[in-house]
Amino acid sequence: MRIGHRMDTIYKVGKVCLTNQAFSWRSHFGHNELDKIIHKSYLLPSGVINMRAKILTLGLICFFIFAYCESPASPDIEEIIVKPKANIVLDGILNGGYFGYDMWGFNGYVKNIGNGTGYNCMVDIACYSDETETTIIDNAHGFPADLGDIGPGIRAYFEAIAFEADSMGDITYTSVKITWLDRDY
Repeated sequence: MRIGHRMDTIYKVGKVCLTNQAFSWRSHFGHNELDKIIHKSYLLPSGVINMRAKILTLGLICFFIFAYCESPASPDIEEIIVKPKANIVLDGILNGGYFGYDMWGFNGYVKNIGNGTGYNCMVDIACYSDETETTIIDNAHGFPADLGDIGPGIRAYFEAIAFEADSMGDITYTSVKITWLDRDY
């Protein structure tokens, strides 16, 4: 059996391993003469080869154990499942105008562009008299779908009254915030 080792090739003969030079002498002189000619420096005990095999086997066992062990930090299946969520946005233009009885306000539509159902939706419109948002006139609140369900792809109408505004000319800047809850089925 031939085993590679550094620059020399090692041959296993019985319980003794021989280098290139010792093996060629064995072939030339025969079995009995080998013990007389070979100097002990050419002999390797077979335990060296067995130790390498044991280390290699132990390394492979450790590799397979660590390769197939599950990490304790890996998430459970329930954590990976993505639950449907609503995503309600302003759909179209926010219109401002007179609503009668000296009330000024806004109307428009929201749309659910998510994959889940949203409910209890509120459109909060902050009305400012300047673009630096330092002087607030009022907050107008609209409730699309009367706080009911807004399914995926559905539009819902809302109206929001700014009770403290004397006219639409008082309102020079607005900011819109839409909040809702996701329906769990």
